Amino acid sequence: MVIFGSLLTKVDFVKTSFPTMVTPQLYPTPQRLVMNLDNVLTTANPVTPATLFANLPGSGSAFEVTYNSTASNFSQFYNSVYDARNIAPTTPYRYGSYQVY
Repeated sequence: MVIFGSLLTKVDFVKTSFPTMVTPQLYPTPQRLVMNLDNVLTTANPVTPATLFANLPGSGSAFEVTYNSTASNFSQFYNSVYDARNIAPTTPYRYGSYQVY
């Protein structure tokens, strides 16, 4: 039984596929993002969400950002992201949102 079980582990039961590098070009563009307008926590040298967005790869063509000025904590930001799914056009879907602390 042990030898049979060991031999059984060598048999492929599923078809493997080739690896694919996930890049912004694979998603429909422009990707619609929701970001907070101001940082949640204030520091001496804050990095604003606009600065973060400007440094995303392909920020000029691959992303369309909507800034939210009313969300100051996680629950409010979560609710604003949830509500943003109904803003027309509803496609392409929102694959990510950022709340900058």
